[in-house]
Amino acid sequence: MKTFKTFRAIRVIVLFSAILFLVGCAEEGTVAQVAQMPTAVPAETLGVASNPGNNHSNAERIVATLKETPSYWNVPPADNIPVVFMTTDISSAALMEIFRALGVEPHGNVAINIHTGETPNNYHLRPDFIRELTHYVNGTFVETNVAYASRRASTLYHRMLAEEHGFTAVAPVDILDAYGYISIPVWEGSHLPYTLVGEHLVNYDFIINLSHFTGHGLSGFGAALKNMSLGLASREGKTLIHSAGRYREGFSPHTWNNDMFMESAIDTALAVSDFFGAENIVHINVLNNITLDCDCMVLQSQTGVHMHDIGILASLCPVALDQASVDLVRAAPDSETIVARINARNGELKFERAAYIEFGSRYYTLMSIDYLAESLP
Repeated sequence: MKTFKTFRAIRVIVLFSAILFLVGCAEEGTVAQVAQMPTAVPAETLGVASNPGNNHSNAERIVATLKETPSYWNVPPADNIPVVFMTTDISSAALMEIFRALGVEPHGNVAINIHTGETPNNYHLRPDFIRELTHYVNGTFVETNVAYASRRASTLYHRMLAEEHGFTAVAPVDILDAYGYISIPVWEGSHLPYTLVGEHLVNYDFIINLSHFTGHGLSGFGAALKNMSLGLASREGKTLIHSAGRYREGFSPHTWNNDMFMESAIDTALAVSDFFGAENIVHINVLNNITLDCDCMVLQSQTGVHMHDIGILASLCPVALDQASVDLVRAAPDSETIVARINARNGELKFERAAYIEFGSRYYTLMSIDYLAESLP
């Protein structure tokens, strides 16, 4: 099911606190300083035109426009542009508020697709941070086994690690491929005619795709699209993605072409959306503890955090959500290392491929729930 369509022009409507965030980050570099700045309602709705095909486009153009001129480009409205909600508050309460802002009520059995962390890393999303949302939706944490050498490659040790990291104390943890996988078709895929996901996925009616934004050694960065594909693919499915459909076994992430790997990940994300129904999935990115490598990498604990925290973003469209997340990272003054990784790995190819097959939109409307909360009586 293709819920979202791409467009020729982008409209980015930025409510004032989000604008202050971008400008403040460009000039000050910390969220705390931005939070102390005064807020006001702009006299008119502001639209800033930008070109998502340019690697230095959306956020940098917004900042440049705000710095150089008091006037703004008004972009003609277009139907069905996805909304990306944003808050600079990274807390359990803010996670609840941004989920509610999406306006979708979860139903049936709710899967919360997360990364439970890899030893000895400690930058993954913490279970206490997710606790309130998890209890609100009566959710189950879901994850799949990995294809590389790790405790998370074995269902038994994977569950033990999830318990050690505190997830089982908050909610049940379901390793989706503990008893195997199912094959689901990929329509209009680049490389995969089918993909393999954990068979327990059929036990759920609704997915909260909750991702920690990080750098990534192969795809430049990891967020909603990566979590929706590799996070739900079985061990065999992960190898299928990394090898662009060549193999199910014999995982070697450095053997295959990075572009083909990313395109295969988009194939899988599209297949999951079609199989599950886009209306039954919501996407949340948490941009904190942003590291050069993903939460799977042992090196992450050695290289540490590479830039300041940005906030929480959420959308019904994973492509728009990841594009907005990357735009905000590019706009940050201390993001050079992460941006260099994204550029070196051609990380925005994922957006190009997704837009080409009409799976999501690179164009979005950015709205700050911080401003909305402050404006209420």
